[in-house]
Amino acid sequence: IQQFTIAEKNSFLVNISNNEELNNYLQQKGIVYPVLNLNQNLSDIRNSIVNPLFKTTNNSLQKFVNKLHKIYSKSFKIAKKITKRIYRSKTNKILNKKNTIKPKLNGVIKAFCWHSYKLLFACALEDNSIRIYNLPNETWFPVTLIHEFQTDIKCMAWNPISINGLAIGCKNGILLWNISTCPGLMKQKINSNSPQIIREAWATFLTTQQNKYVTNLSWAPSGLFLAAAYKDDASILIWDIAFERHTVLKRIPSNITCLSWSPKGNHIFTAHKSNEFCIWETEFWSCEVYNSNNSIITSSSWASNDNMLVTLENSNSIYSIGVSQNTTNEKLNKLQNSSIVIADKKIIFRNIECDSSGSRIVVIFDSIGQTKEESKFGNVALFSMTNSKLLFKGILKVPQHFGGVEIVKQSGHFDAGSLFAFCWNSGKISFLPMYFSEIDSNKL
Repeated sequence: IQQFTIAEKNSFLVNISNNEELNNYLQQKGIVYPVLNLNQNLSDIRNSIVNPLFKTTNNSLQKFVNKLHKIYSKSFKIAKKITKRIYRSKTNKILNKKNTIKPKLNGVIKAFCWHSYKLLFACALEDNSIRIYNLPNETWFPVTLIHEFQTDIKCMAWNPISINGLAIGCKNGILLWNISTCPGLMKQKINSNSPQIIREAWATFLTTQQNKYVTNLSWAPSGLFLAAAYKDDASILIWDIAFERHTVLKRIPSNITCLSWSPKGNHIFTAHKSNEFCIWETEFWSCEVYNSNNSIITSSSWASNDNMLVTLENSNSIYSIGVSQNTTNEKLNKLQNSSIVIADKKIIFRNIECDSSGSRIVVIFDSIGQTKEESKFGNVALFSMTNSKLLFKGILKVPQHFGGVEIVKQSGHFDAGSLFAFCWNSGKISFLPMYFSEIDSNKL
């Protein structure tokens, strides 16, 4: 009988295989979040779309542009060049259905990020569109964000102090969306059958001539600065959002694999392909360089006490990097009980995500020689951590048709414990609430 892991409760994973087990869990006031399928057609819940090329004003110039768009429907690039010159503005209006350019949906999730303090998330699909979901209401926000500069999306990040600021890492730079004027985004459900409403959104584009393909984004806790890493570039760009200008930081002449601002804002962590990592302090912007055990750091995640957890290339262990403002003894330490063994298969950790409390850790791993029957476990390992000691809790069990997991992200806004979202290569998104026991809750 196939089982499905739906939660952690009282320090044990809840695996169900029938309705009776599900009802028992619900009677204990457990929450079951929906499994979202991005392969389905979302046009029935989308009543508007952000388009950077046109405005919905009724002046004669707009009418001319609309006519031009109809005439050159087969050669839309011509109309794009003309309207780009006419409306070179940061403010873009959302069109109604009549003027909407609908992108092709294929369900492949390229990037995912939770809102900083709401149970909302944004996901980017292969068509370079971005959709926003309200988890408590279980509704998609009926606006899809697209932009002519929003191509080859690699990463996204919500501004930590803004209810409406979303940064998108694209091919030629960073797109900053401001969606504050969209009614109902942070409130109750939106009736998709209601009359069409003109909504507003702003898009600011941050770019340089030298830097292409944004690979990593990380906000300062103040929300005033945004750190960015780029493909084939060893530099970090620190963007001052208010003035739209940047400062270049560079210490190691090697490409960046990981970039993250510390929770307290006093450090920036970077990992490089040269088997090294850097700890930048953000008061005087000095930097210390350390060797990462002659291996490339493939993923990283901050714990609550300014400890960085990392995984290494071709390794099945979790390592900790202690970061202190008063000492300079940062080094890589292997955590005990971090290795796992499954049917004598070789396990390689690929990605790590730690919750904001530092109590729960999720690791995506690859199993060398894994069969189709074994793939139903989803290749996700779950750990708990107390005083830097790990306890292996088990393997996430999911239906086989979910496929392989590509992205895991934790929400920083779940009062009952931790909440993780998993993006699967089948186009599905699933959620795992982890309710802490009384013993675990004492450390929060």
